[in-house]
Parts: sequence; C-alpha cells; structure tokens
Amino acid sequence: IFTPAHANLLLLVLSLAYAYVLTLGTFAFEDPALRRLVTKSTQQTYSIFRLGLRLAEHFLSNQLDLACSFFHFLDAPPPRPKTVGA
Repeated sequence: IFTPAHANLLLLVLSLAYAYVLTLGTFAFEDPALRRLVTKSTQQTYSIFRLGLRLAEHFLSNQLDLACSFFHFLDAPPPRPKTVGA
C-alpha cells in the first residue's frame, strides 16, 4: 500500500466484505435449513461471522452464485410481527 487513496479503497472493500459475511451469517442463524448446511449439530457454537464464512464457503464449493443466493433471500416474505395478548 503506497498511497492513502489505495489504503482507503482497501478499507472500503474490506468493510463491504465484512458486512456481506455478517448478512450471510444472519441468514444462516435465522433459517434452520441454512443452519443445517453449515453446522453439524443443533447447538449454536459459531459466531454470526463464522456462520457467514461457512455459508459462503458452501456456496462457492457447490458452485452457487453468492449474489443470486443473496437476492433469493431478499425475495422471501417479511416475517410476521409477534404480538402480545389479543
């Protein structure tokens, strides 16, 4: 890294990758089907970041497109809000 602009660009790319892996980890944490793909048991022993890395590795090892898989999750209907009482 020779220039500050280059360092800033690398920092931007790193932060976007980190956010993407956390997003994948959140999907794997909340969806039992995805969690079964990346963990061996039902007990949660991995961090959100580690779940995201394992899910990305699963997609890449099975030659699935990460971008398409991400947009597939966005097409899912929003979760229904939980209410108390009534």
